[in-house]
Formats: sequence, C-alpha cells, structure tokens
Amino acid sequence: MVLAKTGHGKKNASKSLRYGVKRGSEGLLTIGRSLRTGVTRAVFPEDLKVSEKMIFDPQDKSLLLWNRLLIISCILSVSVDPLFFYLPVFNYRMACLGMDTNLAATITTMRTILDVFYLIRMVLQFRIAYVAPSSRVFGRGELVIDPAQIATKYLSRYFIVDFLSVLPLPQIVVWKYLNNKRKGSEVLATKQALLIIVFLQYIPRFARFFPLGSDLKKTAGSFAESAFAGAAYYLLWYMLASHIAGAFWYLLAIERKDTCWREACILSGKCNIDFLYCGNKALPGFHGWRRISDEGLLTSTYPLEVIFSILLAIAGLILFALLIGNMQTYLQSLTVRLEEMRIKRRDSEQWMHHRLLPQDLRERVRRYDQYKWLETRGVDEETLVQSLPKDLKRDIKRHLCLNLVRRVPLFANMDETLLDAICERLKPSLYTEETYIVREGDPVDEMLFIIRGRLESVTTDGGRSGFFNREAFALEAEELKFVASQFRRLHSRQVQHTFRFYSQQWRTWASCFIQAAWRRYSRRKATELRRLEEEEEEEEERDYDEEDDDDDERALVGGHDGSARLGATILASRFAVNALRGHRLRSLNSRGLMKLQKPSEPDFSEE
Repeated sequence: MVLAKTGHGKKNASKSLRYGVKRGSEGLLTIGRSLRTGVTRAVFPEDLKVSEKMIFDPQDKSLLLWNRLLIISCILSVSVDPLFFYLPVFNYRMACLGMDTNLAATITTMRTILDVFYLIRMVLQFRIAYVAPSSRVFGRGELVIDPAQIATKYLSRYFIVDFLSVLPLPQIVVWKYLNNKRKGSEVLATKQALLIIVFLQYIPRFARFFPLGSDLKKTAGSFAESAFAGAAYYLLWYMLASHIAGAFWYLLAIERKDTCWREACILSGKCNIDFLYCGNKALPGFHGWRRISDEGLLTSTYPLEVIFSILLAIAGLILFALLIGNMQTYLQSLTVRLEEMRIKRRDSEQWMHHRLLPQDLRERVRRYDQYKWLETRGVDEETLVQSLPKDLKRDIKRHLCLNLVRRVPLFANMDETLLDAICERLKPSLYTEETYIVREGDPVDEMLFIIRGRLESVTTDGGRSGFFNREAFALEAEELKFVASQFRRLHSRQVQHTFRFYSQQWRTWASCFIQAAWRRYSRRKATELRRLEEEEEEEEERDYDEEDDDDDERALVGGHDGSARLGATILASRFAVNALRGHRLRSLNSRGLMKLQKPSEPDFSEE
C-alpha cells in the first residue's frame, strides 16, 4: 500500500510539473506573439478592477501611496549619497588622512535599504498599466494591460536609467576598503572612486526622479495636498541642494589639503607618500573639518577690502532676492490652477461645514471634485471650445462625438449636416462612482452617450443588469427638439420608421395589434368550422325530419296528442343548439384583448 501511494504521488508530481511547463510555455508564446504582432490589449480603468491579471492602474490609491513613498525614498537616497564625501577625514594627532569606518558602515547600510525600495519599484514597473496614446481622444483613455507591451515600453525607456541608479557601486568600494588589511594604501583610491561614482550616479538618479514627480502629478494631481506641505517640499529641496554643495565643498577641501601635503612631501625629497594615509582601524571623526573650514578666514582690517566685502554681500543679497522672486513667479504660473483648486476645495469644505451636511454627502462632493480635477486639470473644456471659431469648433466636436452619435441606431440614417448639428450641442458630463444618473419615474430630459466607465441598472425589486458609472456626452431634450425643428429632413418616412422601431410605446402597440389580428384570424377559422358543423347538423336534422314525417303519416291513427308531444321535442332540441352556439360566441369575444390606443406620430415641429 505504501508503494502504491508513493507511485501515485510521483505521478501527481510529474503531472503537476508537466502542467507547470505547459503553462509557462503558453505564457512565453503569448509574450512572443504579442511582441511579433504588436497587438495592444487595452481596457478602461474601471474594467481593470474586475480583471484577473495582476496589472495595476496608475491611479490606484495604494499605488499612489507607494509612489509618494518612493519619491521620499529617492529624496533620502539623494541626501544619503553626499555622506560618502564625508568619509575621508584628517587625523591631526597622527598627521595622516584616513576613512571613518563607523560612518562608512552606517552610510552603506542606509543606502542598501533605500535601494531595496527602488528595486521593488522596478519590479512593479512591469505590472503597471499605461495609457495608450491613440486612445486619448476624450478623458483619460484606455489602459494597456498586455504584460509584454508594458515590459517593452519600460525596457525601452527607463530600465537602463533605473538600473544604473540602483547599482551598489559606492557600497562595493567602501566594503572593499573595509575588508582590505592594508587600508593606508587604499585611502587615496577609495576617495577618488567615491568622488567619480557618486557624481556619475547623480545623473541617472536626477534624470529618473523628475519623470517620477511629473507622473505622480499627472495621476494624483499634486504631490502635496496642502499649501504648507508644498512649501515644506520645496524648502526640503533647497536644503538638499545646500547639503549636496556642502558635501562637495568638503571633499574638494580634503582634496586640496591632500594635494598640498603630497606636493610638500615631494618637494622635501625625504618623505614617503604612503605615510600620509592612516592605516589604523579607528579614527576620531570630524576634527579636521573645523580646522579646514576655519583656516585662513581671518577678518581683514584693510578699508578697501572691507568695502569690497560689504558690496559683495549686498550684491549677493540682491541677486538672491531676484532669484527667489523669479522662482516664485515661475512656480506660481505652473501651480495657478492647482491653487484655484485648493481655494475651491477650502470654500467647499467651509460651506459643507456651515450647512451641517452628513459625512457621506461630504465624501461624495470631495470625490467628485477630485475626479473632475484629475480629468480636466481645472480647464473648463466647454468654455474653451465655445471660444473658438465656428468652423474649428465644428471640426473638434465632429472629431470627438461623430463616431459616438453614429453608434446610435436612431441617428444612423441621418445625413452629415444633421449629425454635425447634434454634435455641436453635445456637452461633456462626469459622474463619479455610486452616483444615480437617473431614477425610475424621473422625466427623461436628456440623452447620454457613455464614453467610458461602468453603468449599473438597478430595478425597484432589487434586480441588477448592465454595467457602472463615469464619463458621457449629454444631449438635452430641448437641444434635440431645436435640431428637429430646424432640419426638416428629420420628418422623412425612413427616420419616422426608425423612431417607431425604437419607441417602446410603438413596440407595445404593434405587438398588441399583431395579437389582435391573430385572434381575429383564429375566431374566423373557428367560425368557419362551426358553420360547417352546423350545416352538417342541419342536413342530419332534415333527414331526421323527413323520416319523422313519414312516421307521422303512418302514425296518424295514433292520435292528436302524440303528434303535439313530438313537435315540442323538436323545438326544444333546436333551441338548445342555438343557445350553445351563442354561448360559444360570447366566450370567444370575452377572450379578446383590450384595444390599445395607437401612439401619435413623431412630430418635432410643435413649439
């Protein structure tokens, strides 16, 4: 029994292995086929939520939070890298240049932890969908969910930059120095290598950081929700620039001091350059920094030098003020709409607090404002289009709406002029999640063309059908009535037949009309059958009457009372036959449908 179980386990294991290899081969074939054909698999963001694939929407809340954490980690990593320049320190007690091993271990650990976040971001890039450029006609567009195309886009654009940014070259240089037994001979090489590597890695790190910030602004609207957080963010960058400049200045000062020592050693002719570098394991720290930074900075007593220093300081303050003013103007020009959005949001919060709106209504208002800002970026599209010339406005509306209008069978048979007039009166509408577009019993005052999103139809008894929310073009009833009154071609027989075909009232009347015609036909056939049966019965009665007459003639001697009873019997049988026929006719008439009023013809000429 044990052997049988073992064999069964091996069989299942081999079967699972074959199934896994088969699935992997199918995945590779799918990726290869996608790369060869270039076919794009795209869906709307709302449909991505119900997809089985592990593909993330760029506007997903968890992904936006992760992007903010990644940007913070990038800022920290950019601020950690200059700390490598503080590793070379002077030991004046021993008169040598060495490396701070304690600081080196701390910096390499911090840099490695921050690089782990960057590696996770690189892995997520292969599962983050992107908007197809060809679908950006209205709104956000469709998301490409094909893993092969996502990987191809990332590999061709940012993968090399990310790979160069995350290479642990500074850690390798520092670890090599720490594990070397003869540290004195490696100080100069380590210092030069750190200067070159950190400086070169700053280029891809900054080149990748700014696209990350711009992508976050596109998906989330802004990096910081409040003005205070935004000011702190820019102040952090100002302090970071000062930190980087100070680190470079420190390393250059160390380099200048080292060059001076080596030149003095060479000129003496009796000095060994290797003696200038420390080889012991522990160094005091930053004692050399005070001496290097303070050396030679004595206040001058010469009047012209004092005047020159004062003028230089005043000029520096003026130039700095001009720089700050220009930067402020530039930043305000970029964030003017963002500031308008913040002011509008603050006014909305104050109004909702003043009116004591419940929390669910406040959340719906906030969600709508956020969604509208992400889709329009604060630009009133309708006002922008209306301010353009008529021909340009018509061409733009035609480009945005003509294909949508043609999808409606009601407008499929209309000419181009009428379709252009309808497109000119379409207005964009936005609906957030859990918004009731129309309720049962409400008057229908507009027609909606769903651009994208999920729309859910819920009946009064709890039934659900259809699909759920988001963007649409709205055609109001008055606008459609105006178009119909201006264009007489709408009154053609073909268009009227189209109206009748898609009208629920006309469909109901037509179905009742067909049922009534079928019932009339059924009654007519039943009447003909009954008439044939009655004719046969009458023939039988006539034959029977003739036989009775013969019998009466033969039975006259039977007396007058017998003939009277026979006549009464014949009359009673005829009355019963007529009563049954009338009952059948009344029952058939009672089963007829109630006549339905014929709908009026579609006419838009009435005012």
